[in-house]
Amino acid sequence: MQQYLDIVKNILDNGEWKTPERVREDCTLTRTKVLTHVLFQHDMSLGFPIMTTRKMPWKTMKVELEGFIGGITNKRWYQENGCNIWNQWANPVAVTQHWLFSGTKSFEEEKLKIQEGCDDLGPFYAWQLRNFGVPYVPNEPNSTKLAPLYKDPRDQLATIVHTLKNRPNDRRMVVSYWNPSQFDQMSLPACGYTWGVQHVNGHLDLFYTLRSCDFLLGNAILTFGLLLTLLAKTSNLIPRKLTGFFADCHIYENQIEGATQLIKRKPRPLPTLELNPTNDNDSFDIFQWTHNNAKLINYDPYGPLSFGDIIV
Repeated sequence: MQQYLDIVKNILDNGEWKTPERVREDCTLTRTKVLTHVLFQHDMSLGFPIMTTRKMPWKTMKVELEGFIGGITNKRWYQENGCNIWNQWANPVAVTQHWLFSGTKSFEEEKLKIQEGCDDLGPFYAWQLRNFGVPYVPNEPNSTKLAPLYKDPRDQLATIVHTLKNRPNDRRMVVSYWNPSQFDQMSLPACGYTWGVQHVNGHLDLFYTLRSCDFLLGNAILTFGLLLTLLAKTSNLIPRKLTGFFADCHIYENQIEGATQLIKRKPRPLPTLELNPTNDNDSFDIFQWTHNNAKLINYDPYGPLSFGDIIV
């Protein structure tokens, strides 16, 4: 997608240097080049919005979204299914308890290792999507997906699906992951903190907002493109417009070399996304969907690029 490369180039050429403030004792102070209030928009009829100028971790992103849809907050489930994005994150309360029972003397020196060994991710994206405002209870790693509670507004995803099927012109189809009352238990307060959908004449559009966007590794374009397609499929609508708004859109200092190489590549044609039925009667249900039910057709990316160590 040329627009994606244009944003990368704009950040490199016009971004301002910024040193993030330390919000945790283990938080890095790596500088970023920043543009604020950046808008990305993609027409889904042109193909599935996955970058072709480098190979993307397609399975990883599918598994993560499946976990969010299922309300799964146990890190081990993600790891066992091939998603390691959350390896270094954990519920701060659970981490402290884990340390108290571990017998380790120095908490700060061993904190990262303790976080990696703690399976509880807390009430992060998955919990807020399916249980907003509900007192947090950790998931078991192999727990079954939550049943769609259409009449319970705390299940935000089920409410969206029910509304799409029964009142598709409703203008209140918005999901929020931003719940300050549970920040102290979250592995990470949401970067992509809200999204919503609009229906117009059989077409479905989706917007999402990121308060903080590592544009090379965490822009969520692929994830929300997949979510838009899943919601449209389960509601018998046509996915049309995907819009992302990035409040603080940045590239880390250790990513500059890789980003410079990236913008020299010419985008290749976008692939199409094939979704298999989730039921014996050939129908599709987002609550029964798994990452194995989605396949990219004609995805031909360039090879991978190094963007340095991931900044935690």
